[in-house]
Amino acid sequence: MNQQIRKTPETTQAMRAWPEPDRVFDLRYAAFLETVSHLRARLHRYCARMTGSALDGEDIMQEALFEAYRKIELLDDAQALRPWLFRIAHNRCIDFIRNRRTRHAAE
Repeated sequence: MNQQIRKTPETTQAMRAWPEPDRVFDLRYAAFLETVSHLRARLHRYCARMTGSALDGEDIMQEALFEAYRKIELLDDAQALRPWLFRIAHNRCIDFIRNRRTRHAAE
């Protein structure tokens, strides 16, 4: 059962064909995360307080950050980044609370 992979010239060449990890990562996304890193703690606290759960707050915060990243071109003023992120997170929290109420009512 325990088989070893022999390093032949073909397997060695195939191993070198993989892109380097730093090239795989989207540099634009890394720059976005670095830009919003100072807001993450406040954004998480806000979402956690709205939902009543730190775990749900973390999920919603990540969804809000991803949505903001996808729509970053729509932001006209860089100074408005903080309120824009909080508005996205707020709307996501409201949607989460509505869905939770609907699920509880259905049960």
